[in-house]
Amino acid sequence: MVAVKNKKDINGMQLEAQELSDELTTRAREKQLIQPDGRGRILIPGLKGVEVVQVEALNDYEFIVRRMSTIPEREQWLWNNADAMVSVQRGLAQAKAGEFADAPSMDDDDWLEDDKE
Repeated sequence: MVAVKNKKDINGMQLEAQELSDELTTRAREKQLIQPDGRGRILIPGLKGVEVVQVEALNDYEFIVRRMSTIPEREQWLWNNADAMVSVQRGLAQAKAGEFADAPSMDDDDWLEDDKE
């Protein structure tokens, strides 16, 4: 166990001494030896249900594996359009706060008619 008197920052998380000790112990347990199968494949613990990973080779014997997510092609335009993304996020925040546009009056149906002018 690590004795720490003040708050420390690990990967952006503010942790008290006990939490820091628990975090370091957990990280130490995450290392384990894994044998490749007959076809050279390995099963990485903790990746159950993950569809895509990115593997970065640091050198001949070290790799970084990152979980990735995929975006359907029909939705990709939103992620590529910053203005549209800001608008969607604003709308979601307004909906969460209960801010909705007023519904049109059903007594006045002029808004239903096409402009014939």
